Amino acid sequence: MNIFRKKLTLLALFAVVAISCSTTQRVSVLSFGNLEGKQIPDSTEKLTGGSVEGENCGFAYSLALAVHQALQKLPQADTLLNADVTHKTGIFVVSNCISVKGFATNSANLKEEKKK
Repeated sequence: MNIFRKKLTLLALFAVVAISCSTTQRVSVLSFGNLEGKQIPDSTEKLTGGSVEGENCGFAYSLALAVHQALQKLPQADTLLNADVTHKTGIFVVSNCISVKGFATNSANLKEEKKK
């Protein structure tokens, strides 16, 4: 009977891990700054800033809070470019998370859009 309980416990742990899933999407721009009249660059090579990550988990998780946490790592930054947004869900509510990883910069550093 003891072996049966061990196998059942292992099966239950495997089920908990297997039930969780995640998806990742690429988002071009996530910003708290003023992007009016700004041109979003195709490449981040010439911009000042750096790669940052942020995450928010729990019952009421939020993309805005994950972005805010990521941008706090570079104090002058207010915009994430080419961000990977990953949403993870699990069997327990506290294991639900949303995370972002992208290039942080200040929206003031973006070039003005050419007028037609």
